[in-house]
Amino acid sequence: MTSDELLSITEVPKSVAIIGGGAIGAEFASTLNDFGADVTLIEALPQILATCDKDLSKTVARSFKKRGINVLAGTKVLGHSKSGEGIEIKIDSGSLLSKRW
Repeated sequence: MTSDELLSITEVPKSVAIIGGGAIGAEFASTLNDFGADVTLIEALPQILATCDKDLSKTVARSFKKRGINVLAGTKVLGHSKSGEGIEIKIDSGSLLSKRW
């Protein structure tokens, strides 16, 4: 689902993985968390908001952690597949993340 498609959803997912920890990904992670979704934010670069000031990036990452948003910086997505009522995402550590709608 793209960020444009996400704007038209009518119910909040139970859990969601957002791929990309830039400004848009971070904003959606925060908003969906506020609405009660279990959020994982995946960023391939070593930090979220990589184009922003490092102190700002660290502050937001700490805030996300306190709010229960799982931030996986320095993590690459290797693939995904549909699984039951959700999706499984394979990351470069070899782990599978399961997210249900």
